[in-house]
Amino acid sequence: MKAKLRYVFSIAMFLTAFSAIAQNSSWEKLRSVTNTESLSKLEIPESKVHFFSLDKVTFNKNTSKATLRTSKNGTNTIITIPGINGELERFKLYEAPVFAPELAAKYPQIKSYIGLSLDNPGARLRMSSSPHGIQTMISYIDKPNVFMQPVERGSNQYVLYNKSDRKRIAKSFGCKTFEHLNKTSKQSSHTQKVNEGGANNQTLQKFRIAISTTGEYTAYHGGSVTDALSAINATLTRVNEVFETDMAVTFELIANNNTIVYTDAGTDPYSDSGTGVNGAWSTELQNNLTSTIGESNYDIGHLLGATGGGGNAGCIGCVCTDNQKGSAYTSPSNGVPQGDLFDIDFVAHEIGHQMGANHTWAFESEGTGVNAEPGSGTTIMAYAGITGANNVASSGNDYFHYFSIKQILENLATKSCQTTEVITNNPPSADAGNNYNIPKGTPYVLKGAATDPDGGDNLTYCWEQIDNGITNFLNFGPDLTSGPMNRSLPPSTSPDRYIPKLSSVLAGNVEQTDPTLGSDWETVANVGRTLNWALTVRDRSPSSPTGGQSSYDTMQIIVEDVTPFSVVNPVTWAQGSIQDIQWVVGETTNGTINCQNVNILLSTDGGANFSTVIASNTPNDGSFSYTVPAIADTDQARILIEAADNIFYDVSDFNFSIDTDPDFFIVNESLAPIECNATTVTYTFDYVVANGFSETTTFSALGLPAGATASFSPENSNVTSNVTLTISNLGSTPQGDYNFTIRGTAASITKNSTIDFPFYNGLCSSVANTTYNTSTTRVQLNTIDRSSGKPSGYSDYTNLSTDLNRNDSYNLTVNVNTDGNWTTATRVWIDWNQNCSFDDPGEEYNLGDATNTANGLTGNSPISIVVPGNAVLGNTVMRVSTKYKDDGIPFSCENGFDGEVEDYTINVLGANTTFETEINLVAFNTINQSSGKTSEYTDYTSTQSTDVNRDSTYELNVNVTTERDFTTSTKAWIDWNQNGVFTDLGEEYDLGEATNVTNIATGNAPLSIQIPLDAILGNTIMRVATNYVGNLGNEGPSATNNGPDGETEDYIINVLPTIEIEQSGFQNLKVYPNPNNGEFTVKLNGSLTRNVIVEVFDIRNKLIYSKTFNATGDFEETTRIYYAQSGMYFVNISDGLKKTTHKIIIR
Repeated sequence: MKAKLRYVFSIAMFLTAFSAIAQNSSWEKLRSVTNTESLSKLEIPESKVHFFSLDKVTFNKNTSKATLRTSKNGTNTIITIPGINGELERFKLYEAPVFAPELAAKYPQIKSYIGLSLDNPGARLRMSSSPHGIQTMISYIDKPNVFMQPVERGSNQYVLYNKSDRKRIAKSFGCKTFEHLNKTSKQSSHTQKVNEGGANNQTLQKFRIAISTTGEYTAYHGGSVTDALSAINATLTRVNEVFETDMAVTFELIANNNTIVYTDAGTDPYSDSGTGVNGAWSTELQNNLTSTIGESNYDIGHLLGATGGGGNAGCIGCVCTDNQKGSAYTSPSNGVPQGDLFDIDFVAHEIGHQMGANHTWAFESEGTGVNAEPGSGTTIMAYAGITGANNVASSGNDYFHYFSIKQILENLATKSCQTTEVITNNPPSADAGNNYNIPKGTPYVLKGAATDPDGGDNLTYCWEQIDNGITNFLNFGPDLTSGPMNRSLPPSTSPDRYIPKLSSVLAGNVEQTDPTLGSDWETVANVGRTLNWALTVRDRSPSSPTGGQSSYDTMQIIVEDVTPFSVVNPVTWAQGSIQDIQWVVGETTNGTINCQNVNILLSTDGGANFSTVIASNTPNDGSFSYTVPAIADTDQARILIEAADNIFYDVSDFNFSIDTDPDFFIVNESLAPIECNATTVTYTFDYVVANGFSETTTFSALGLPAGATASFSPENSNVTSNVTLTISNLGSTPQGDYNFTIRGTAASITKNSTIDFPFYNGLCSSVANTTYNTSTTRVQLNTIDRSSGKPSGYSDYTNLSTDLNRNDSYNLTVNVNTDGNWTTATRVWIDWNQNCSFDDPGEEYNLGDATNTANGLTGNSPISIVVPGNAVLGNTVMRVSTKYKDDGIPFSCENGFDGEVEDYTINVLGANTTFETEINLVAFNTINQSSGKTSEYTDYTSTQSTDVNRDSTYELNVNVTTERDFTTSTKAWIDWNQNGVFTDLGEEYDLGEATNVTNIATGNAPLSIQIPLDAILGNTIMRVATNYVGNLGNEGPSATNNGPDGETEDYIINVLPTIEIEQSGFQNLKVYPNPNNGEFTVKLNGSLTRNVIVEVFDIRNKLIYSKTFNATGDFEETTRIYYAQSGMYFVNISDGLKKTTHKIIIR
């Protein structure tokens, strides 16, 4: 009966909380909306968005109290708005009009606001409000920006989304601005460091903007002038956010703007869209503004259309310039002149041109000196999403590039039409650091800094390469001698940027070629060249609604064409042993790079943290002797060596082990390539002694193929050595897969290491006769295109090769000479598993027949060849055989026939770096998810969840596939404290390893998991990851950075209270005063012997306070949560055996 009572109690609490939300909030979260068809315009999967309904009356009542952002008295208005991940977020709200006062008086229901987050420091809200509803843009620090808008015009249902979740790649937009018009000055080559400045003079520059509309635009938004002005207000609100943040520039709609909003497409002064976007609108708008508004009554003019597919600023940098400043337009071809893409990617882009900025993309050159973003670029003045294979991202980011900010500010310094307002917030001052010389092929860290007299301001840092030149997906790579090699990344709270990012360096990927959509677009330079960088610092003032300012500084790196600086990879360390840490110094101590000292750091978690300092400022001489201290055992150790007086560094290529006991290890077994027809093969391995082990170990081999013999050099050792094993007498050994054991025998210990031995030593010969001219005349496959006659019965073209990716398809075409009116048959074989045999299934291809031709296609040409997903990586042989058909069809290993044989080389690459290591089953309580591997990451959080109780135990079972005879490691993480990371103690679970399995449980599965008593109630994430580990040197899974050779899956775990705890509570319990101001006392009279836990939950069941008190006898403690908003809260009091819940009211 207790269980039923507890269940009823839980439901009652849920219903109470739900009721409280409905009564006290303007927002209610929805599962779906009534008009889902309108969501298609967003082009975002419904699973990626959040839906809400709005109580307009309550909400408008709250917003009506907001004071102007210029008010000296500040504001007391706090509103709640849906923010990141659909969570409600509090903002201090100010009115920030974008209408001139006279225009605002005519349309009092149209408003614009700015909000400063109380929950996420540095986050800013921009919100427009009108009879259409509200639209929001929240810009965060180190989080993606989110946007919200009504599902349809005037609806009280809203959709919240991240811009990055859009499904489409290409945008329906093309900027037609002529780059030769009114160019700002070209940028210098930045050959020396200059502290340049920025928008840092505590001045907000305001420009009067006239925005006209076509009749079609007005009709789209409802048909009336009020409708069009509501939409203009929404767009300009968002445009002002990016201009104010980056340049302290704002725009105000002119007082009589209603006179240039047109409601009838038939009578407006603008051509149809087809004519307009081809140039007519620029002239028509300028003429209209000149005659209707007057050149002295506005500073910048713009036309908004509903369709047409283009934008044109009409001029560059012509703000304030009469008879030019009003010639810009924006009109998308998809017929959706609203939303984040329209507002930021389209309108802000064209206004950016008008203010003085050129395009920053570098997939081709415009000759402006600022083409410095590789490929399409991603900032506002770039072309993200519309350049095909050059796309870096599917849509742009909501900030301006350094070059754009610099161009606009330099242009505005020559203008005088703007008005100014004083910004009381102090600006930051950026410092990009010194110039450096570094060796080629070596990663480096850009290290910036900034100062700000306002100590509490939130600063963001954005490093951008500023080398002008052409960089597209074809030429991008480490050998690029000019132009940008690294993309712009959104501003971050970290002043440092790793080039390439540290996770890529840890994975061994310091170079990138052939970048694709969503890839890093970052690489080291493998050639001597100059790299120029700019650091832009943005001030995210937490208290000033007019405080957006920026500062920038530049620095230069000269990459020298000298030996790369690199760490020599350690193998195994033992505590107490003396290790010689080595690295390749190269020419880094020369007079220009001049790195005389290095710092040596150790990570024991695979590179997530390098918290152990091995040496600081030690000489850069390539070697450092280190006595390993008492470090906990780990198999995820890494060494990082960085220049102490420069910015370059390197990390050891793979994880190594640190062990404690005296011992020896047999590691790094490697089989030398087996030549076809070989009778002797060679293995090498490392014999490693640890922790002072000094016994002599003798080596032997067990389980060799019959007749084979083994010899070791050396035969024994008592020191760390490299050992060569030679296996001989294999002449009569059949081809096949074997394994054997290397045994090390010492006085006190014997160790075995099982070794795979794939023995394939024969690739058959096949030579036709030369009596006839029957032959293959042309072979085409990918980049192979060989035309030939018949020089002999066999032609060795293995010097010709092509790269093929696993799982990809390629067309193979063969031409033949039938030697007259005869018929030939052609077959092709590819040794995918590289076992020197063409007899395996799937290795033969029928190219068909040909008749009476001297150079004709075979009947099945072209034939599509799909590279098997398990094809062995590396070079293999493709054999092409054409044969006179009356003698039969060709065979791969025949001789003396009428025809010809040709061999080529195929280089098998991974399937676009994706392997078949996968999770097949996750079973935990009621979760029972079977799956394959559709991608490296699968999100089951919307479909798979289970309820668990604190202090209860459940079994976690995971099945995996290892891809042939490789080994994988599997781990799970559960975020018990719901802090968004999995690194806390007790959140990681090791499921063990698996080798050569398909859909089989991991070594430690099923694994018992006990739910912690202090786990936070509610939904949290369980992450399961498997990753190839192999032998020494390959990483196991991590919670955040797994490579392509594995899979990660996420699930939802809903934590409920402990089943065993009585909910009936304590004797003589008092919680007072109630109501209170956030300070209350919990009092218990009795003989307490256990700790007391006090937890406070809000009405959404979110934990806002938790503390454990040491309690003996009577208990009386005061809790203070002054930061809590007014409302109802639940106080849980528990001692591990008893538990009770009290409701309190905070006023």
